[in-house]
Amino acid sequence: MAACGKLATMSSPISSDPELIAKAVRQACIDAALEAYEQAGIAGLCEEGRWEAAVEAVRSLDLRAVIAKLG
Repeated sequence: MAACGKLATMSSPISSDPELIAKAVRQACIDAALEAYEQAGIAGLCEEGRWEAAVEAVRSLDLRAVIAKLG
């Protein structure tokens, strides 16, 4: 939960706008999932494996990096 405190204390106007943060995070999740799904398909994974790779990509997404790009 420490990360939440760090996000709340950011002072950049962009990074303090909840809607912009949400949109950036949503897009980053979509991009990560699509990329992982595609790469898993290229690697020969079945549909279930591709889905698992996509979900794991979203789970492991560095949200701090996504938000840092906003500022």
